[in-house]
Amino acid sequence: MIPAAKSKHRSTLQLTVVLLALTGIFLNQSGVIGGVNLSLADPLMLLLLLSAATAKQLRVPTTPLLFFLLVSSTTLLTTILLTPMWAPSGVPASSVLASFVKLLTCFGYFILGAHLARTGNGQRILRYFALGATLVSAVGVVSLITPLPGTGSMYYAGVRFRGLMNDPNYFAILAICGLAAIAHDEEIKTRTRLVAYPVLAGAILLSGSKTGLVVLILFAMSRALFRWRTPRQGRRTQLSALGLMATLVVALCLLIVAWNGPWAQSLAQTFETIPALNRLVPLLTDFGSALEQSGSDRDASWQGALTLIATSPLVGVGLGSYSHVLAALTGTEAIAHNTYLQLAAEWGLVLTAIFFAWVIYLMTRKPRSSAAGIIALAATSKSVLLVLFAGSLAISLNNARLFWLVLGMLAALQVRDLTAEHQAAVPAPDPQPAVEKLPATAASS
Repeated sequence: MIPAAKSKHRSTLQLTVVLLALTGIFLNQSGVIGGVNLSLADPLMLLLLLSAATAKQLRVPTTPLLFFLLVSSTTLLTTILLTPMWAPSGVPASSVLASFVKLLTCFGYFILGAHLARTGNGQRILRYFALGATLVSAVGVVSLITPLPGTGSMYYAGVRFRGLMNDPNYFAILAICGLAAIAHDEEIKTRTRLVAYPVLAGAILLSGSKTGLVVLILFAMSRALFRWRTPRQGRRTQLSALGLMATLVVALCLLIVAWNGPWAQSLAQTFETIPALNRLVPLLTDFGSALEQSGSDRDASWQGALTLIATSPLVGVGLGSYSHVLAALTGTEAIAHNTYLQLAAEWGLVLTAIFFAWVIYLMTRKPRSSAAGIIALAATSKSVLLVLFAGSLAISLNNARLFWLVLGMLAALQVRDLTAEHQAAVPAPDPQPAVEKLPATAASS
């Protein structure tokens, strides 16, 4: 390769690394503009896809593409032909368009995830996502100790920390995904983990999310109960010991809660002094009813979703018509607060069952290649997806960008020629290795 060509190739690789870093970091940010949930990661995702297409490296998986077209056409036809029977006032075209944009964006992240897994950049973007989650969490932890100017918008109702997301519960789940990404990344040093873990856990507590706290406990327990191993000779990672220690602490807290003794009351009194943690006090004093207090009661939302499923079990209620049909039938417009019910109500039971059966298939299969990098990416992807699945029981994460990105990675790991393609695409070194390694000074979803 002539010097000029080498320089151009190097510049292109460096630009790709920068785009990957920014995309990963901005996966921790989103906001509602004009009724559409937008993120700064979205235009970066498009740039990465365009760059891959220009380099003739982009491959769109055939089966997922056909399923996307099937879901799009079925839900759109349902909205046009059947929705008027349930919602006589109709569904605004803007609502349908916004929902289609969401669906198209999700598929874009799926394609990007598959592309990054094939080109050896899957673990890298997840590393940057974890970096972003840690940095955002650090702001919350530091602001608890000393006020930071300009951080007011990072709190919901001035109390619950939500980072750069529009919902504190969503932020808490993403932070746990950050924990999962760090847990399986052998390039991250142990001392960095010792900084990142408590920072992320502290921000999850500051979000005041009961769902986040429960999922965090389940994640910590799983890290100790399952012996996560590296691809090399089945050696246990250093993090296994740390995970065991963390789980022992969690188990002690659970015993305190179960006994509801003086320690639990003392801890509850401490939580009461911090507004965000005050929402978590019922988990210490009355765990059985905690999930039904302080606005966490999901019964009405789930009942609404079940009403829509009963109304149209096979094909759902269509694209962008969920809230309009629900308002016509029940007088409320609340979303399902449950990914599984949300998809079943929108897509119908048939397509939803096919989709989750395929996801379970991917989760239970080993990757086609035994290369160390691919095995590690598979472990990370599955761990992140399990966190999202657990959070999906109380939050609607069907449009979560990270979910579709990681799912695309997991799907690509089943490609037969993945090994050759993965080895042919050697990622360029990061321009700032210290960022990739999540240094303790910077490693404060």
